[in-house]
Amino acid sequence: MSDESAANDLDFGAILDAAPDGMVLVCPDGNILLVNQEMQALFGYTHAELIGQPVEVLVPGKSRKKHPELRTAYVSESQARGMAGGRILAGLRKDGTEVPISISLSVVRSGGRELVLATVRDLTVQAQERDALRRSNLESTLLLKVADIAADADTVEDALAGVIDSVCAATGFPVGHAYTRCRVDTERLVPDDHWCIAGGEGFEQFRELGKDKVFSRGEGLPGRVFASGSIEWIEDLSRDENFPRAPVAAKAGLKSGFAMPIILFGEVQGVLEFYASDVLRRDEALVAIMAKVGQQLSRVFERSRVQRDLERREQLIESLIQNVPGAIYRIADHGGETGHRIDIMSDAIEDIC
Repeated sequence: MSDESAANDLDFGAILDAAPDGMVLVCPDGNILLVNQEMQALFGYTHAELIGQPVEVLVPGKSRKKHPELRTAYVSESQARGMAGGRILAGLRKDGTEVPISISLSVVRSGGRELVLATVRDLTVQAQERDALRRSNLESTLLLKVADIAADADTVEDALAGVIDSVCAATGFPVGHAYTRCRVDTERLVPDDHWCIAGGEGFEQFRELGKDKVFSRGEGLPGRVFASGSIEWIEDLSRDENFPRAPVAAKAGLKSGFAMPIILFGEVQGVLEFYASDVLRRDEALVAIMAKVGQQLSRVFERSRVQRDLERREQLIESLIQNVPGAIYRIADHGGETGHRIDIMSDAIEDIC
């Protein structure tokens, strides 16, 4: 008996049902011929819903366009391929969510046709473990970097610039920016001068639109964070009704964004915003990390406020010394060889001494 005859006599249904992983048999035209129960359970379809459908129904949208060409090229090669060389791929479930998978392929002959037999393995657990490790590394690296920036920065502006650049570099978000609470009108957020821009004319246009933009509470993404005091995430900027910069973001290719607060004494003192070129669902692990980044930055704002309070206090003391009757001076202990010395005195001292 020839190999082809043997293949013709195979009971593919029995083979697929006995497999521990998901299996799908695809016709030369790309339509699904058979699937087993594991495949149905993995992708959330019934047997009837999949039979006769193009196999691309199981492929995420970003890869679907190229898939028919890749499938045709594979059949012409007629070479078996193992489980994706350790790579984690993605399949598309019926409910629209993606599932991490690995695939092995082989070409079989039946009835004079070349069919593609695909074995699909669910890698959800492996992907979760890999993602957890990646997040752990991201958290430790980023928080250490932010702590150094917060400790060394001379000004709030320096700290914001350093943190924005570090977050963009660590997460891959191509655009980052900050707003701080206006000192004159404390109900508004004013833009910081520093932007992290990965490149591209579209990103520059987005910056030009936002560089002078002031936000009030509840307005746009920064204003929503200003009002809520919590991290806000927009999965699809183009569909958000409260994102005034949506048209320019679309031209720039920015599709998702999130913003985080910097809180001091229960009040939002600043907001950091970041934008991505892909539609990204809210990432709770990243949200937790960014909340800790915000806590680190709040110390810089606290230090800055304490410094401003000290400066105002010194100005008040000097004003009092110069304006009250009589000769007044203040001696402070500077330590070391300097010891005690006069650091403030009224002009009346000159008349006496």
